[in-house]
Amino acid sequence: AFMSSNYMRTHLEKKVNHPEVNEDNCGKCGICRSVCPYEAISIPEDSFPQFDPLLCQSCGLCVSSCPTRALNTPSFGYDLIDAQVEAIVSEKGDKPVVIGFICDDCGYNLMDTAGFVKAEYSSSFVPVYVNCMSNLSLRNVLNAVQKGSDAVMLVGCVKDRCHFLKGTKRSKGQMEIIEDFFKVAGIKTPIKILESSGTMVSQFTTALGELLKEMEEA
Repeated sequence: AFMSSNYMRTHLEKKVNHPEVNEDNCGKCGICRSVCPYEAISIPEDSFPQFDPLLCQSCGLCVSSCPTRALNTPSFGYDLIDAQVEAIVSEKGDKPVVIGFICDDCGYNLMDTAGFVKAEYSSSFVPVYVNCMSNLSLRNVLNAVQKGSDAVMLVGCVKDRCHFLKGTKRSKGQMEIIEDFFKVAGIKTPIKILESSGTMVSQFTTALGELLKEMEEA
């Protein structure tokens, strides 16, 4: 059993997309360890967080909970999300663009199903995938607005459909925080939340239609 476990750790470690630690920003506070639903994080005495590659599921809860932004998930990093948004907006010209921040599970399946059934919806909607909506940063959404997105949609998992432990609850909370910030800050760019599963295509097209109408009236 030990040899098998050791082999798996050696050969899987490079393939698992667990967060990376920026030691210059890390305060060793332990919040990441306390929020991890998989008990994948350990913090040796007077050291930085360490991730067990077999336990970590890359859900992003530790990343979004870190107060100093010392953690980053390589394939869904904040800078990578910003780069995708900027590339999309830079090519829009006179055409309106709706940036859709999409969960990489239910949201991805939703887009796949919409394509399969040939659902009709505005080409102004462009998806940007994140591993979990609980890992979406307010900064990423504000960057989309600042760069010129005409509206924003946040598409996360419907209740009890998230494949991450505690994912749905945290995702819903994060999306509502972002939506509330828009209201409090008086940001005029329309924003809409959709909790969805891979089969809720009609709900998606309806929600997008409502968002586009709100965008036109803004």
